[in-house]
Amino acid sequence: FPVTISVLMMWRQSRLSAPTSCFDNGAFSMWKAAQRRGEQWAEKWDWSDYFTWLEPRLFHPGRWAVVPDMPGAPSQLNDALLRDWPFGQKGAPLWHMDGPIDRLLALCERWDRVCLGWTGAGKHLDRPEFHARMEDVAKALDNSWPALHMMRGIKVAFDYPFVSADGTTLAQNG
Repeated sequence: FPVTISVLMMWRQSRLSAPTSCFDNGAFSMWKAAQRRGEQWAEKWDWSDYFTWLEPRLFHPGRWAVVPDMPGAPSQLNDALLRDWPFGQKGAPLWHMDGPIDRLLALCERWDRVCLGWTGAGKHLDRPEFHARMEDVAKALDNSWPALHMMRGIKVAFDYPFVSADGTTLAQNG
């Protein structure tokens, strides 16, 4: 038992001092849960508790967070959430890949890093529809790739020049 406590405390300490970390706000999971319950996604979510929790965790230069978004909502609603983000470039907005590519280009001009979230057919990224959309992205970027993070993108992390990718299995099972 004391060894378990000691290992847990060491893990917590190392996590607090981990230089590079990405924090996800959980909006996608909340949206999916609302869909399963047959509920509408909240048009206005109060993110103040999340911001309070996040602030002390962003102190290290290598740490950043996904800016809260509304999956399945029009771009205008997601753009409105960007104005509420209190941490500047310590965040990365999420572009839903079924949205207008012009929005992706605008986000890339304004932000140091942009996250891509697959919202197309099927739940898996390694599908023809995903790769076709990525071809559209490559053409729009004129093959001059900014810093892009692929959400839940471990499977395709090396197929495109993403600067980073994440996977839910690490968060759920790690």
